[in-house]
Amino acid sequence: MDLYYDIESYLIGNTPSEFAELSIKLETILDNNPNLVCFESYLSVIQSFIHSLEGDHVLSFLTKQRALEQARKANDVLSVISITGSLAYMLKDHNAMYALEYAEEFYKLGVLSGLPRKIEAARHYMGLIHAVRGVYDMAVECQVAAAEVYNNDKGPPSSRCAIVSIYYSDLEDARQALYWANESFRITGGKGDVQMHYAMLRALHLLHRIDAADYHLNELHKLSLESAADFDQALFLEGRGIHELKSGDPQAAIASLEQALAVVEPLNLHIGINRCLVALTQVEIQLADESSKDDSSGPWMVRLESHAQKRDYPGIQMQAALLRAEFLVKQGRKSEAREVLQDALEILDSPTVKTLRTRIQNMLGDLIVA
Repeated sequence: MDLYYDIESYLIGNTPSEFAELSIKLETILDNNPNLVCFESYLSVIQSFIHSLEGDHVLSFLTKQRALEQARKANDVLSVISITGSLAYMLKDHNAMYALEYAEEFYKLGVLSGLPRKIEAARHYMGLIHAVRGVYDMAVECQVAAAEVYNNDKGPPSSRCAIVSIYYSDLEDARQALYWANESFRITGGKGDVQMHYAMLRALHLLHRIDAADYHLNELHKLSLESAADFDQALFLEGRGIHELKSGDPQAAIASLEQALAVVEPLNLHIGINRCLVALTQVEIQLADESSKDDSSGPWMVRLESHAQKRDYPGIQMQAALLRAEFLVKQGRKSEAREVLQDALEILDSPTVKTLRTRIQNMLGDLIVA
């Protein structure tokens, strides 16, 4: 029995005061019963949740690290596996490379223990972490591998298909984005959730099927209001902003995307921050004056480049370089655009960013021919 998972599931549905009450009770029991020292890690897990609710994410992380050490000491294998995975997920928006180390360890432990659902979760977490870094080809590979863990008769969950579709939209691969979005709806018999409608919306935008995208934007709005979840609201606002941009209303797009950014930033959701900054830069370029000789399209491009550099997100740096090159071409500064693209190819030479490298090389080739 995975007692850690049971406790974590229980905690999600309780209030902060109930957390604290449970923590005090368990601490008293452990203090009075030294022979129950093997359960110390569960107390630390509860305390980690409390610190997270209080907004002290550093102390929450350190407390969960303590829980991992306690579980190892007690030889509680299932808890070691689950806490390792939890640390990977916890760190993905704070320190992606460190998170990846935990995710890889989580995967190894799942394989050694022969636990398919842990293997699936590890692959899923790896995909999320790679996506945060903009390493989308590897993110897709991980999510597809996670989906394959499921029984072939049941097929992959619709959520995994929607995520893969969104990654392909981030790569501007319309065909694959639409395929995986359609797969998510096929699995559910046509009934969509927020993430699925967002995925389909993004895919249809790439195909310039704005009228068809209208339906999914309306569904996305309705479902985000019903759930009232911040993440769902952010997906709607971001989706609406991109829709407005594709529909020829860049000023409205900026307002929507700024609202989306205002939701994801306090939550420290870097995948959302990345997408909002990329989209805002796209709007900025569309509005830029072709005759100006500015160094950038505006504050959003500057912020995107700074964010990607500071966080060491290679894929996002490459996306930013493509956008800067697009801006320079618009101004007629093709030689500078070529330099930007050539530098971008040095950011990461790896199959994990194959699609972005291909886009850069194709744009560079077009400029050389021109």
